[in-house]
Amino acid sequence: MQQQSGNRSDFLRGILCLTGIFLTGCALQPTPDTQHSAQAGTQAINIRAIARQSVSPSQPSKTRRNYGTILMRDKTPETASHTRVILSDCIHPQSGQVNCNTYLFPIDDSGELQSPVKLEQGKNAALILAEGTYYMKSGNLNSDYLVSGQIRLKPKATHYIRLVFE
Repeated sequence: MQQQSGNRSDFLRGILCLTGIFLTGCALQPTPDTQHSAQAGTQAINIRAIARQSVSPSQPSKTRRNYGTILMRDKTPETASHTRVILSDCIHPQSGQVNCNTYLFPIDDSGELQSPVKLEQGKNAALILAEGTYYMKSGNLNSDYLVSGQIRLKPKATHYIRLVFE
């Protein structure tokens, strides 16, 4: 009877641990009688890791969902003859200004991503591009910060882009 009671308490601790993993993390210490519960905790951690997506900003592939926020302001001067893009800021809500590797991928008529164009930060790094739809990915070298999503460049306008990382 004591064995059955021990299994039940181990089971309940395992459930509490699984709930804790999704909320704040859990440190379940395996003992010989809680080995099964520890296994369940490990599986939950693996499920959580599988849900994360490894993303390379320079690879022509879309992310499972859009990350972060792309803020774009268009300015159309009367004398503009080109479509320009300026990356003004890369910021993280808690960290402030961050360095970023940002790439724009032209999207062809069939929806495929073409070869990337690297977008540098600052007014002096303005790019002249063709109007149209682009997929943007940006990452921070020293962290998991990420921004991704689709943008539309208007003809003969200067597009100021600010990235807010997730």
